[in-house]
Amino acid sequence: MSSQDAEGQVGRSGTLGPALEREVGSIEPTVGRPERTTRTGLFPFYAERGIDRIALYGHEARALSDALSALGSLYEGEVVLLPALAPAVLAEAVRATGLTPGFYPLADDLSPTEEVAEHVDDGVLAAVLTHPFGRPQETEVVSAFVDRCTDHGAGLIEDGTHAALSSRDGEALWTSGDVGLLSFPPAFRVPNGAALVPGEGIRSADLRNASVRDAFSTGDARYGVSTAVQATTGVPLVSSLSRALSPVRPSSWGSGSATAYASTDVPMSKLSRLLLDHVDPEWCIAARRANVAAWRWELADREGVSPLFDTCPRGWCPSALPVLVESDTLAERLPDAWPSLDPVVQDGDAYASDRGLAARVRLLPVGQTIDPETIGAVARTWLGDR
Repeated sequence: MSSQDAEGQVGRSGTLGPALEREVGSIEPTVGRPERTTRTGLFPFYAERGIDRIALYGHEARALSDALSALGSLYEGEVVLLPALAPAVLAEAVRATGLTPGFYPLADDLSPTEEVAEHVDDGVLAAVLTHPFGRPQETEVVSAFVDRCTDHGAGLIEDGTHAALSSRDGEALWTSGDVGLLSFPPAFRVPNGAALVPGEGIRSADLRNASVRDAFSTGDARYGVSTAVQATTGVPLVSSLSRALSPVRPSSWGSGSATAYASTDVPMSKLSRLLLDHVDPEWCIAARRANVAAWRWELADREGVSPLFDTCPRGWCPSALPVLVESDTLAERLPDAWPSLDPVVQDGDAYASDRGLAARVRLLPVGQTIDPETIGAVARTWLGDR
Protein backbone atom coordinates (compact mmCIF):
# COMPACT_ATOMS: atom_id res chain seq x y z
CA MET A 1 0.00 0.00 0.00
CA SER A 2 1.46 3.36 -0.95
CA SER A 3 1.27 6.54 1.09
CA GLN A 4 -2.16 8.14 0.80
CA ASP A 5 -3.78 11.32 2.00
CA ALA A 6 -6.68 9.42 3.63
CA GLU A 7 -7.80 9.92 7.20
CA GLY A 8 -5.32 8.10 9.41
CA GLN A 9 -3.67 6.29 6.47
CA VAL A 10 -0.10 5.09 6.93
CA GLY A 11 2.10 4.44 3.92
CA ARG A 12 4.44 1.47 3.55
CA SER A 13 7.27 3.94 3.04
CA GLY A 14 7.13 4.71 6.74
CA THR A 15 5.52 8.11 6.33
CA LEU A 16 2.22 9.08 7.87
CA GLY A 17 -0.72 10.57 6.03
CA PRO A 18 -1.15 14.33 6.63
CA ALA A 19 -4.39 13.81 8.57
CA LEU A 20 -2.69 11.56 11.11
CA GLU A 21 0.36 13.82 11.34
CA ARG A 22 -1.92 16.74 12.22
CA GLU A 23 -3.64 14.61 14.83
CA VAL A 24 -0.66 13.25 16.76
CA GLY A 25 2.06 15.71 15.88
CA SER A 26 5.42 15.20 14.18
CA ILE A 27 6.25 11.50 14.31
CA GLU A 28 9.71 10.10 13.90
CA PRO A 29 10.39 6.68 15.42
CA THR A 30 8.45 7.75 18.51
CA VAL A 31 5.82 10.34 19.39
CA GLY A 32 5.41 12.47 22.51
CA ARG A 33 2.89 11.43 25.14
CA PRO A 34 -0.37 13.47 24.93
CA GLU A 35 -1.11 15.94 27.70
CA ARG A 36 -3.80 15.08 30.22
CA THR A 37 -7.06 17.01 30.04
CA THR A 38 -9.62 17.71 32.74
CA ARG A 39 -10.77 14.46 34.30
CA THR A 40 -14.46 14.29 33.57
CA GLY A 41 -15.09 10.65 34.49
CA LEU A 42 -16.41 7.99 32.16
CA PHE A 43 -20.14 8.34 32.76
CA PRO A 44 -20.36 12.12 32.22
CA PHE A 45 -18.46 11.46 28.98
CA TYR A 46 -21.22 9.06 27.95
CA ALA A 47 -23.97 11.45 29.04
CA GLU A 48 -22.53 14.15 26.79
CA ARG A 49 -22.96 11.70 23.90
CA GLY A 50 -26.58 10.92 24.62
CA ILE A 51 -26.16 7.81 26.79
CA ASP A 52 -28.58 8.48 29.65
CA ARG A 53 -29.36 4.87 30.65
CA ILE A 54 -26.64 2.40 31.53
CA ALA A 55 -26.69 -0.75 33.68
CA LEU A 56 -23.47 -1.97 35.28
CA TYR A 57 -22.21 -5.56 35.62
CA GLY A 58 -19.14 -7.47 36.65
CA HIS A 59 -18.81 -9.26 33.31
CA GLU A 60 -20.13 -8.77 29.78
CA ALA A 61 -21.45 -12.35 29.65
CA ARG A 62 -24.00 -11.47 32.34
CA ALA A 63 -24.92 -8.28 30.55
CA LEU A 64 -25.55 -10.37 27.42
CA SER A 65 -27.77 -12.74 29.40
CA ASP A 66 -29.90 -9.84 30.58
CA ALA A 67 -30.05 -8.42 27.06
CA LEU A 68 -31.37 -11.71 25.70
CA SER A 69 -33.93 -12.08 28.45
CA ALA A 70 -35.21 -8.57 27.77
CA LEU A 71 -35.30 -9.12 23.99
CA GLY A 72 -37.33 -12.29 24.51
CA SER A 73 -40.33 -10.11 25.35
CA LEU A 74 -39.92 -8.11 22.12
CA TYR A 75 -39.02 -10.72 19.50
CA GLU A 76 -39.54 -14.37 18.69
CA GLY A 77 -36.85 -16.91 17.85
CA GLU A 78 -34.54 -19.51 19.38
CA VAL A 79 -31.19 -18.59 17.83
CA VAL A 80 -28.72 -15.85 18.78
CA LEU A 81 -26.21 -15.08 16.02
CA LEU A 82 -22.64 -14.32 17.11
CA PRO A 83 -19.57 -13.53 15.00
CA ALA A 84 -17.54 -16.70 14.45
CA LEU A 85 -14.61 -15.40 16.51
CA ALA A 86 -16.70 -14.41 19.54
CA PRO A 87 -15.38 -15.65 22.90
CA ALA A 88 -16.77 -19.06 23.81
CA VAL A 89 -18.03 -17.79 27.15
CA LEU A 90 -20.52 -15.56 25.29
CA ALA A 91 -21.93 -18.60 23.53
CA GLU A 92 -22.31 -20.18 26.97
CA ALA A 93 -24.24 -17.10 28.08
CA VAL A 94 -26.61 -17.72 25.17
CA ARG A 95 -27.09 -21.37 26.12
CA ALA A 96 -27.65 -20.44 29.77
CA THR A 97 -30.75 -18.47 28.72
CA GLY A 98 -32.18 -21.53 26.94
CA LEU A 99 -31.30 -20.27 23.46
CA THR A 100 -29.04 -21.67 20.74
CA PRO A 101 -25.91 -19.83 19.57
CA GLY A 102 -25.35 -19.58 15.83
CA PHE A 103 -22.25 -18.16 14.16
CA TYR A 104 -21.69 -16.11 11.02
CA PRO A 105 -18.31 -15.95 9.21
CA LEU A 106 -16.12 -12.86 9.09
CA ALA A 107 -14.10 -11.16 6.38
CA ASP A 108 -10.37 -10.48 6.77
CA ASP A 109 -11.15 -7.04 8.22
CA LEU A 110 -13.48 -8.67 10.79
CA SER A 111 -16.64 -7.30 9.22
CA PRO A 112 -19.57 -9.64 8.48
CA THR A 113 -19.34 -11.36 5.10
CA GLU A 114 -22.15 -11.41 2.56
CA GLU A 115 -23.07 -14.83 3.94
CA VAL A 116 -24.52 -13.23 7.06
CA ALA A 117 -27.71 -12.69 5.07
CA GLU A 118 -28.13 -16.48 4.91
CA HIS A 119 -27.91 -16.74 8.70
CA VAL A 120 -30.41 -14.04 9.67
CA ASP A 121 -33.82 -15.65 9.25
CA ASP A 122 -37.13 -15.81 11.09
CA GLY A 123 -35.71 -18.26 13.64
CA VAL A 124 -33.23 -15.66 14.95
CA LEU A 125 -34.14 -13.88 18.16
CA ALA A 126 -31.16 -11.50 18.04
CA ALA A 127 -27.91 -10.93 16.16
CA VAL A 128 -24.70 -9.50 17.63
CA LEU A 129 -22.60 -7.03 15.64
CA THR A 130 -19.11 -6.51 17.10
CA HIS A 131 -16.81 -3.50 16.70
CA PRO A 132 -13.51 -5.43 16.69
CA PHE A 133 -10.71 -4.11 18.89
CA GLY A 134 -12.71 -0.92 19.29
CA ARG A 135 -12.72 -0.09 15.56
CA PRO A 136 -16.19 1.05 14.48
CA GLN A 137 -17.74 -1.00 11.73
CA GLU A 138 -18.46 1.02 8.60
CA THR A 139 -21.78 2.87 8.58
CA GLU A 140 -22.90 0.83 5.57
CA VAL A 141 -22.16 -2.42 7.43
CA VAL A 142 -24.20 -1.32 10.44
CA SER A 143 -27.09 -0.12 8.26
CA ALA A 144 -27.20 -3.42 6.37
CA PHE A 145 -27.15 -5.35 9.64
CA VAL A 146 -29.99 -3.23 11.03
CA ASP A 147 -32.02 -3.81 7.85
CA ARG A 148 -31.54 -7.59 7.98
CA CYS A 149 -32.65 -7.74 11.59
CA THR A 150 -35.65 -5.51 10.93
CA ASP A 151 -36.73 -7.55 7.90
CA HIS A 152 -36.75 -10.78 9.93
CA GLY A 153 -38.11 -9.42 13.20
CA ALA A 154 -34.85 -9.98 15.09
CA GLY A 155 -33.21 -7.83 17.76
CA LEU A 156 -29.83 -6.18 17.22
CA ILE A 157 -27.13 -6.15 19.89
CA GLU A 158 -24.16 -3.87 19.22
CA ASP A 159 -21.15 -5.35 20.96
CA GLY A 160 -18.74 -2.59 21.96
CA THR A 161 -16.82 -4.69 24.50
CA HIS A 162 -13.56 -3.46 22.92
CA ALA A 163 -14.96 -0.02 22.20
CA ALA A 164 -15.72 1.77 25.45
CA LEU A 165 -14.38 5.08 24.06
CA SER A 166 -14.90 4.64 20.33
CA SER A 167 -17.46 6.63 18.37
CA ARG A 168 -19.03 6.75 14.94
CA ASP A 169 -19.66 10.09 13.23
CA GLY A 170 -19.12 11.83 16.55
CA GLU A 171 -21.78 9.78 18.31
CA ALA A 172 -21.39 6.94 20.78
CA LEU A 173 -21.45 3.43 19.41
CA TRP A 174 -23.93 0.83 20.70
CA THR A 175 -26.96 2.99 19.84
CA SER A 176 -28.02 1.57 16.45
CA GLY A 177 -29.78 -1.46 17.87
CA ASP A 178 -31.91 -2.58 20.76
CA VAL A 179 -29.01 -3.03 23.16
CA GLY A 180 -25.37 -1.99 23.42
CA LEU A 181 -22.74 -3.96 25.36
CA LEU A 182 -19.52 -2.61 26.85
CA SER A 183 -16.58 -4.02 28.77
CA PHE A 184 -14.16 -1.84 30.69
CA PRO A 185 -10.96 -3.87 31.32
CA PRO A 186 -9.80 -3.70 27.68
CA ALA A 187 -9.45 0.09 27.94
CA PHE A 188 -9.02 0.80 31.65
CA ARG A 189 -7.00 -0.75 34.45
CA VAL A 190 -9.92 -1.94 36.55
CA PRO A 191 -10.55 -5.31 38.25
CA ASN A 192 -13.70 -6.05 36.24
CA GLY A 193 -16.71 -4.30 34.80
CA ALA A 194 -19.16 -4.26 31.93
CA ALA A 195 -22.28 -2.36 30.96
CA LEU A 196 -25.51 -2.74 29.07
CA VAL A 197 -26.89 0.30 27.25
CA PRO A 198 -30.63 -0.36 26.83
CA GLY A 199 -32.57 1.09 23.94
CA GLU A 200 -36.25 1.95 23.91
CA GLY A 201 -38.42 -0.98 24.87
CA ILE A 202 -35.91 -2.48 27.31
CA ARG A 203 -37.25 -2.15 30.82
CA SER A 204 -34.87 -1.59 33.72
CA ALA A 205 -36.80 -4.26 35.64
CA ASP A 206 -35.59 -6.83 33.09
CA LEU A 207 -31.93 -6.19 33.93
CA ARG A 208 -31.80 -8.53 36.89
CA ASN A 209 -28.06 -9.22 36.91
CA ALA A 210 -26.99 -5.56 37.03
CA SER A 211 -25.22 -4.73 40.29
CA VAL A 212 -22.23 -2.95 41.81
CA ARG A 213 -20.60 -4.22 44.98
CA ASP A 214 -21.33 -1.83 47.87
CA ALA A 215 -18.05 -2.48 49.70
CA PHE A 216 -14.43 -3.07 48.79
CA SER A 217 -13.47 -6.74 48.55
CA THR A 218 -10.29 -8.72 49.11
CA GLY A 219 -10.10 -8.96 45.33
CA ASP A 220 -10.00 -5.17 45.14
CA ALA A 221 -7.15 -5.17 47.65
CA ARG A 222 -5.18 -7.80 45.73
CA TYR A 223 -5.71 -5.92 42.50
CA GLY A 224 -4.56 -2.66 44.06
CA VAL A 225 -1.38 -4.25 45.42
CA SER A 226 -0.62 -5.94 42.08
CA THR A 227 -1.08 -2.69 40.20
CA ALA A 228 1.14 -0.80 42.61
CA VAL A 229 3.90 -3.40 42.27
CA GLN A 230 3.76 -3.25 38.49
CA ALA A 231 3.78 0.55 38.50
CA THR A 232 6.96 0.63 40.63
CA THR A 233 8.91 -2.06 38.78
CA GLY A 234 12.50 -0.92 38.56
CA VAL A 235 13.09 -1.82 34.90
CA PRO A 236 11.17 0.66 32.70
CA LEU A 237 10.70 -1.71 29.76
CA VAL A 238 9.37 -4.54 31.91
CA SER A 239 7.16 -2.12 33.82
CA SER A 240 5.71 -0.67 30.65
CA LEU A 241 5.06 -4.10 29.16
CA SER A 242 3.45 -5.54 32.26
CA ARG A 243 1.19 -2.54 32.63
CA ALA A 244 0.35 -2.48 28.94
CA LEU A 245 -0.43 -6.16 28.48
CA SER A 246 -2.91 -6.70 31.30
CA PRO A 247 -5.70 -4.70 29.61
CA VAL A 248 -5.04 -6.19 26.15
CA ARG A 249 -7.25 -9.17 26.87
CA PRO A 250 -10.92 -8.52 27.57
CA SER A 251 -12.40 -10.07 30.69
CA SER A 252 -14.31 -12.59 28.56
CA TRP A 253 -11.11 -14.40 27.64
CA GLY A 254 -10.98 -17.88 29.09
CA SER A 255 -12.68 -21.18 28.56
CA GLY A 256 -16.21 -21.41 27.27
CA SER A 257 -17.44 -24.04 29.69
CA ALA A 258 -20.57 -23.73 31.79
CA THR A 259 -18.27 -23.51 34.81
CA ALA A 260 -16.51 -20.51 33.30
CA TYR A 261 -19.86 -18.84 32.64
CA ALA A 262 -20.93 -19.49 36.23
CA SER A 263 -17.82 -17.63 37.41
CA THR A 264 -19.07 -14.47 35.66
CA ASP A 265 -21.93 -14.12 38.16
CA VAL A 266 -20.26 -11.31 40.09
CA PRO A 267 -21.17 -7.65 40.60
CA MET A 268 -19.02 -4.84 39.35
CA SER A 269 -16.18 -4.25 41.78
CA LYS A 270 -16.51 -1.15 43.95
CA LEU A 271 -12.91 -0.33 43.03
CA SER A 272 -13.81 -0.52 39.33
CA ARG A 273 -16.71 1.87 39.84
CA LEU A 274 -14.49 4.29 41.75
CA LEU A 275 -11.71 4.20 39.16
CA LEU A 276 -14.12 4.80 36.29
CA ASP A 277 -15.16 8.06 37.95
CA HIS A 278 -11.55 9.24 37.59
CA VAL A 279 -11.02 8.30 33.95
CA ASP A 280 -9.85 11.07 31.63
CA PRO A 281 -11.55 9.84 28.42
CA GLU A 282 -10.10 12.38 25.99
CA TRP A 283 -6.58 11.71 27.22
CA CYS A 284 -7.09 7.94 26.95
CA ILE A 285 -8.25 8.32 23.36
CA ALA A 286 -5.32 10.56 22.41
CA ALA A 287 -2.76 8.35 24.16
CA ARG A 288 -4.02 5.15 22.54
CA ARG A 289 -4.14 6.69 19.08
CA ALA A 290 -0.62 8.06 19.52
CA ASN A 291 0.55 4.58 20.45
CA VAL A 292 -1.10 3.15 17.34
CA ALA A 293 0.76 5.73 15.25
CA ALA A 294 4.06 4.82 16.94
CA TRP A 295 3.47 1.12 16.29
CA ARG A 296 2.61 1.80 12.65
CA TRP A 297 5.88 3.66 12.27
CA GLU A 298 7.76 0.71 13.71
CA LEU A 299 5.95 -1.76 11.47
CA ALA A 300 6.28 0.22 8.23
CA ASP A 301 9.66 -1.24 7.16
CA ARG A 302 9.31 -4.72 8.65
CA GLU A 303 8.50 -7.86 6.73
CA GLY A 304 6.23 -10.62 7.98
CA VAL A 305 4.01 -8.44 10.16
CA SER A 306 1.45 -5.79 9.18
CA PRO A 307 -1.55 -4.04 10.78
CA LEU A 308 -4.85 -5.83 10.24
CA PHE A 309 -6.59 -2.51 9.52
CA ASP A 310 -5.28 -0.19 6.80
CA THR A 311 -6.63 2.99 8.36
CA CYS A 312 -7.06 4.60 11.76
CA PRO A 313 -10.54 6.20 11.50
CA ARG A 314 -11.18 9.26 13.61
CA GLY A 315 -13.68 7.56 15.90
CA TRP A 316 -11.44 4.63 16.81
CA CYS A 317 -10.13 4.33 20.36
CA PRO A 318 -8.27 1.02 20.03
CA SER A 319 -8.22 -1.64 22.73
CA ALA A 320 -5.14 -3.10 21.03
CA LEU A 321 -3.51 -3.03 17.59
CA PRO A 322 -4.19 -6.31 15.76
CA VAL A 323 -1.49 -7.39 13.32
CA LEU A 324 -1.18 -10.19 10.78
CA VAL A 325 1.96 -12.30 11.22
CA GLU A 326 3.45 -14.76 8.75
CA SER A 327 6.01 -16.47 10.98
CA ASP A 328 5.14 -19.08 13.61
CA THR A 329 8.20 -18.02 15.60
CA LEU A 330 7.06 -14.41 15.62
CA ALA A 331 3.50 -15.38 16.47
CA GLU A 332 4.75 -17.18 19.57
CA ARG A 333 6.35 -13.96 20.87
CA LEU A 334 3.20 -11.85 20.62
CA PRO A 335 0.02 -11.89 22.71
CA ASP A 336 -2.77 -14.07 21.33
CA ALA A 337 -5.59 -12.22 19.61
CA TRP A 338 -8.40 -14.63 20.40
CA PRO A 339 -9.84 -16.33 23.45
CA SER A 340 -11.06 -19.91 23.32
CA LEU A 341 -13.58 -20.29 20.51
CA ASP A 342 -16.82 -22.22 20.71
CA PRO A 343 -16.56 -25.89 19.64
CA VAL A 344 -19.03 -25.22 16.81
CA VAL A 345 -16.48 -22.83 15.29
CA GLN A 346 -13.45 -24.93 16.23
CA ASP A 347 -14.82 -27.99 14.46
CA GLY A 348 -17.08 -26.60 11.73
CA ASP A 349 -16.00 -26.76 8.08
CA ALA A 350 -17.83 -23.49 7.41
CA TYR A 351 -15.42 -21.61 9.70
CA ALA A 352 -12.06 -22.77 8.34
CA SER A 353 -11.19 -19.28 7.07
CA ASP A 354 -12.12 -17.75 10.44
CA ARG A 355 -9.83 -20.20 12.23
CA GLY A 356 -7.07 -19.42 9.74
CA LEU A 357 -7.44 -15.71 10.42
CA ALA A 358 -7.39 -16.29 14.18
CA ALA A 359 -4.16 -18.25 13.82
CA ARG A 360 -2.45 -15.34 12.02
CA VAL A 361 -3.62 -12.37 14.11
CA ARG A 362 -1.73 -11.19 17.18
CA LEU A 363 -2.05 -8.09 19.38
CA LEU A 364 0.25 -5.18 20.13
CA PRO A 365 -0.46 -3.15 23.29
CA VAL A 366 -1.55 0.47 22.92
CA GLY A 367 -2.82 1.19 26.44
CA GLN A 368 -2.41 4.65 27.90
CA THR A 369 -0.07 3.19 30.56
CA ILE A 370 2.62 2.58 27.94
CA ASP A 371 4.59 5.54 26.60
CA PRO A 372 5.11 5.91 22.85
CA GLU A 373 8.84 6.26 23.53
CA THR A 374 8.87 2.69 24.85
CA ILE A 375 7.31 1.20 21.74
CA GLY A 376 10.56 1.24 19.76
CA ALA A 377 12.23 -0.84 22.48
CA VAL A 378 9.25 -3.18 22.68
CA ALA A 379 9.31 -3.59 18.89
CA ARG A 380 12.99 -4.58 18.95
CA THR A 381 12.36 -7.02 21.80
CA TRP A 382 9.45 -8.76 20.11
CA LEU A 383 10.12 -8.23 16.42
CA GLY A 384 13.89 -7.84 16.26
CA ASP A 385 15.86 -5.07 14.60
CA ARG A 386 14.65 -3.69 11.29
